Amino acid sequence: MTVLKAMDLSASIGRTKILDEVSVNFGAGELVGLIGPNGAGKTTLLKCLLGLLKPDSGTISLDGRALPAWSRSEVAKRLGYLAQGAPCHWPMTAERIVELGRLPHAGSGRELDSQTLPSVSAALEKTGTMHLRSRVVTSLSGGERTLVMIARCLAGGAPLLLADEPVTGLDPRHQIEIMQTLRAQAAGPGGVVAVLHDLNLAARFCTQLVLMHQGRIVSEGAPDQVLTSEHLANVYGIDAALRRVDGQMVVLHQGSRG
Repeated sequence: MTVLKAMDLSASIGRTKILDEVSVNFGAGELVGLIGPNGAGKTTLLKCLLGLLKPDSGTISLDGRALPAWSRSEVAKRLGYLAQGAPCHWPMTAERIVELGRLPHAGSGRELDSQTLPSVSAALEKTGTMHLRSRVVTSLSGGERTLVMIARCLAGGAPLLLADEPVTGLDPRHQIEIMQTLRAQAAGPGGVVAVLHDLNLAARFCTQLVLMHQGRIVSEGAPDQVLTSEHLANVYGIDAALRRVDGQMVVLHQGSRG
């Protein structure tokens, strides 16, 4: 089971401290929502965990081994990454884009392995994008493209998927489809960490939440433990409460605090 840990992680951009002694532990079986206002440090945390940004201090380990000791291809076999906006500028078919998820498993000559075709088909099926396999990705809608890019991550077989704002800017149907796909991935042998701004989606789909503010972790745990009136007031400056409506947890916004 892949386990990703950070201890006392601090990071800065220029003279601005973005992360301030953050410690997290992510593994299989959970859909973890990283929540918090803009500038809380969520994206910076993801990029540090992926080795895309170098922290000022603290340690990151992957499966008990320091992250810098792993080769980038070995990291890619264990950690999938969906960047913010699911960018893809290559005029290639969805099927070909998903195939690229197998590159960490390719040989020295970049030939794809025997698991490529079944892995690609399985990933397209899981994300409900089989009907898009022959479409050029740059012609897809934002929601369709996001699902294809998630399929690309799944095809690579990485046990842990890190997704940065996977539903921002998408219509409600695609938001729900994407969250259902991420939840299904976490319900299997894998795990997912997703940066989210929609608190209702976080409450409905995530099994655990990590609430960040000003570079620190304010609270972590089950949604009903994290999305309290006190936390929402202190972090977001809003009057809100978590309630159950028809069995679903819903964040009821009652207004902002002056």
